[in-house]
Amino acid sequence: MCSDAYTQGRMTERTLAIEAYRLRCNNLFGNRCMTRSLFGTLTKKICDGDCWYLKQYKLELNKLETDQ
Repeated sequence: MCSDAYTQGRMTERTLAIEAYRLRCNNLFGNRCMTRSLFGTLTKKICDGDCWYLKQYKLELNKLETDQ
């Protein structure tokens, strides 16, 4: 039971952290995301919450969780 509560709390905190990062990104770029193109140039698209920056942030969170 304690393990389930810990896991649920951790997932709640993770969700809040991702949302806070998304809002920070939204404040910086508005409703546009900076995306990477195949040729190395940056193009802007309407933010769908699944941009490269959020993927990198989630990857970093995964690294922190596996280190524990």
